[in-house]
Amino acid sequence: IEGLPWTEICVLLHENIEALILNFHKANERISHLEYICKDKTDTVNNLQQNQEDAFEKKSEQDHCWQKEKEYLEQHYSNLLAEAHARAQECEETAQKNRLKLHGLEQICEQLTHENNSVRNSLSNARRERSSLLAACALLSGALCPLYGRLCAMSSQRDLLQAQSNLHDSWNQKIRSLLHAFPTNAKNSQDKERLRERRAKHLVYVLRRAVIAVLAANRLRVLAQYSCSLFVWTDSSRGNNGIQACVGECIGRRNVSRFEEDGVDCIEALDWLTSCNLYSAVINSISELQDILN
Repeated sequence: IEGLPWTEICVLLHENIEALILNFHKANERISHLEYICKDKTDTVNNLQQNQEDAFEKKSEQDHCWQKEKEYLEQHYSNLLAEAHARAQECEETAQKNRLKLHGLEQICEQLTHENNSVRNSLSNARRERSSLLAACALLSGALCPLYGRLCAMSSQRDLLQAQSNLHDSWNQKIRSLLHAFPTNAKNSQDKERLRERRAKHLVYVLRRAVIAVLAANRLRVLAQYSCSLFVWTDSSRGNNGIQACVGECIGRRNVSRFEEDGVDCIEALDWLTSCNLYSAVINSISELQDILN
């Protein structure tokens, strides 16, 4: 620099100054541009801050509203929950009462079913007993007609035998009167002897028949002591119809005298006819007969 002339130095300085001024202007322009950018950014930041503050305020307001709404909803839902709990409790109590009623109704239904079955069984037994009794009455009514016919026949036979007996007695009386009226002689004496012999033989025959009849009667009586029949009426070759009625509760009579047998028979027959077992015996026998026939 010391060796350069003053003019060149001035030119160099002028050039350097112009370069510095140019750089200064560029720097000012750049600073202005940077200031504009900074201002723009500052405005943007301020706007962002304002927007953020506004957003925070809105958010706080919204949070406050949400908090109030949350409290309201919590209160509302708590009320609904309490109401639902109360309704559930009422429903539980109602269900418990209904279960108790249902249990009671089931017991009543079981009782009614049992009573219905009992009534059905009773009705079935009553129908069976009624049918059996009707059948027994029909059989009894059918048996009474032959008995009535036999009674009428026996009454007519009794009247006929009574008339013949009266006629026989009258003829014997007439014969005795005639014998007393005729005179006695030797021939009559011989006839009387012969008649006495015949009467003696006849008495012997009668005695034998009586002994046989007594033995047969004793055997029949001993056999009847262990019999359970009240009336025995069997068919025979002579055309007699028959029926048999059972006493049912007859007991063997080993030590009963012949004078007491008739009374004991009547007592046993009366006891059997007035016994409560006669009803069951008739129903059981007729029911078994109906079952066999069906």
